[in-house]
Amino acid sequence: MSRLAITGVGLITSLGQTAVASAAALRAGLSRPQVLPLTTFDPDTLGKGLIYGHPIVGVTDGWEGLGLYAMLARVPIAEASAVAGLDRHDPTTWKTGGLFVAITTYRDKEFEFVDEIYDEDLVLTIARVTDLPARLDHQQLVRAGHAGVLTALAAAAKALSQGTLKRALVVGVDSLLKEEELGWLNAGGRLKTADNPTGLQPGEAAGAIWVEREADADKRGAKVLAWLDNVQVDRNRTPRQAGDPGDAAALARAIRRCLGTRRSVGTVYADLNGETDRAMEWGLALQRLGANIALPAVPRTPATSLGDTGAASGAVALAAAVYGFTRGDGTDDCLICSSADTGEVGAALLLNATSQG
Repeated sequence: MSRLAITGVGLITSLGQTAVASAAALRAGLSRPQVLPLTTFDPDTLGKGLIYGHPIVGVTDGWEGLGLYAMLARVPIAEASAVAGLDRHDPTTWKTGGLFVAITTYRDKEFEFVDEIYDEDLVLTIARVTDLPARLDHQQLVRAGHAGVLTALAAAAKALSQGTLKRALVVGVDSLLKEEELGWLNAGGRLKTADNPTGLQPGEAAGAIWVEREADADKRGAKVLAWLDNVQVDRNRTPRQAGDPGDAAALARAIRRCLGTRRSVGTVYADLNGETDRAMEWGLALQRLGANIALPAVPRTPATSLGDTGAASGAVALAAAVYGFTRGDGTDDCLICSSADTGEVGAALLLNATSQG
């Protein structure tokens, strides 16, 4: 694929309500976990154990369902559009622009009826809350879990390369802090607790990224924050099971195709979240790539600071990488890797726009 210009990035996390603030907090290694209204058994005290998570205070309080996701998404959409110099309210922005929204299929199958509601109304609700034009000709809801943002970027890149669109806004949004989600994670033994140190801490986040064809970005004089050099997606034969990392073949394929002739990159972000199977999958992928491709054994992991942000994790990593470039962290390229519980995987290669021209 031809490289695409990333001209706008927005992000909201538990550590900040802008991409700049969140990325700075991640670089500093900050974290702000809070006690959640859920307890479990503590074998050390033989009493109730506390569960910690990473809520976004003051934005999602009191919201559920469509409203929760819409309130999360509106902040980064506004930021990304302002950074890109695009009027999100103007119908002409969307005449040749598309909206791609990445979410996670409802984890607890008892609530899978909610997926139908999201299919029908989520993109329209986000557009309405964000004051986008009433009619968007090009919109797509992407369900690929942790790999959602990279899958949406791949779909957007295809539309851009075919000339269907000139620009695309990719949004990733997720919350693992909904009551039913917490109950499902707890019942499955996936939460980090006193007797399960390799579990995850739930989080929530939303991110938005404007990508444009290079010629179109140049024509309107847009500042390029970073180049999306390549994005590749693949799928495991079977979904990863708890405690079972699978063979990591799909992730290794996606990385190899994404890197092309490159044999190393300066920075790698991965969606490791504390669970053993994700760490093992990463290790197996490195093994499959072999000695000819040198990647860090320990990648950068935003979940360490933010908890697991699900379908938004790809946007979190991308924002951190972009503002790592602009803040001069010393790298000219960055690989972002994502792997969904449902089998989808993705890899994206970003290049520093300042050094790459």
